[in-house]
Amino acid sequence: MSALRFDAGAIKTWADFSGDYNPIHFDDRIADEATGKGGVVVHGMLAMMPLKALLSTQPWEENGWLQWTAMLRQAMPLRSSYTVDTRVAQPGRKLRFKLTDADDAEAKITGHCSVGEFDTAPYAGFQRTSVLPETARAELAHFSALFPSSAAAWIAIDAMLFARYIRYHADDAFRKELAQHFGTEKEEALATGGLVTMQTHHACMFDRSLLGDTVSLDITKFEYGVAKTDEISTDDTMFATVEIPVWINGVMVQVVKIGLMARKKSSVVIN
Repeated sequence: MSALRFDAGAIKTWADFSGDYNPIHFDDRIADEATGKGGVVVHGMLAMMPLKALLSTQPWEENGWLQWTAMLRQAMPLRSSYTVDTRVAQPGRKLRFKLTDADDAEAKITGHCSVGEFDTAPYAGFQRTSVLPETARAELAHFSALFPSSAAAWIAIDAMLFARYIRYHADDAFRKELAQHFGTEKEEALATGGLVTMQTHHACMFDRSLLGDTVSLDITKFEYGVAKTDEISTDDTMFATVEIPVWINGVMVQVVKIGLMARKKSSVVIN
C-alpha cells in the first residue's frame, strides 16, 4: 500500500497539456453541484497515471499484448488523500489495483492489467490521421518531461492520443451528439455546470515493447484513428466509448478506449 496526493499545480499542468478544462476541475461550486464530493476533482487521466506506472515494476510473461483496464467509480476530490493497493492475481500474467480514499475507504478507481491476445483486425477499416514523426516525438517528449514518473512509452502515447482527441476530434466524436440530445446551448451548459461531463472508464491494449521509454521509440511514421463505437442515452444522461488505435511505422501497437458520460442536471433546462 502506498499513499498518494494530488495538487492544483498538477491539475493545471495536465489541463494545459491535454486541453481538458472541464470546470469541475477548477470551480468549487460547479464541482460541488455536479458531484457533491467537496470541491474540485482530479482529472481521471491524471489520477490514473500512478496506477499505469505500476506496470513497469512487474515481471510480465513474454507472449501477448498487455491489456490495462480501469473503472473510474467515483469523483476524486483534490483535497483528499488516497492509497494505492496492488495484488498479483496470476504471477506474470495479471495484476489488480485499487485507488481508495484514505478518509472513508471508498474505492475511486479499480482495475487490472493482464497478458493476453488482442485482435487488431476490427481496426483495419478505421480512417487514419497522420502525424509528422517530429511532431509525434515532440508531443511524447513534452508529456514525459511534464510527468517523468509516468514516462513509459505506452503511457505517453495514451496521454498524447487523449489530448489529440480533446483538441481535434471531440466535436465530431461526441459533442455533436450532446448538442443533438441535450440542445444547442450545450457549450454554455458545459461552462456553467448545467451539463456535467466525466470519464467513466479507460483501457489501453498495447504491445509490450512500449513498456520502455519514449526515447527508445523509432518513429518514421505515426498514425491514429478515432471512432465512437458505443453509445447509450436516456433523457438526462449519455454514455459513449471512443476508441483510438495507433500505428507506428505501419504496425498497430496500441488501442486506447475512453469511456465518457454526460449528464444534465435536473434543475437546469439546457435547451
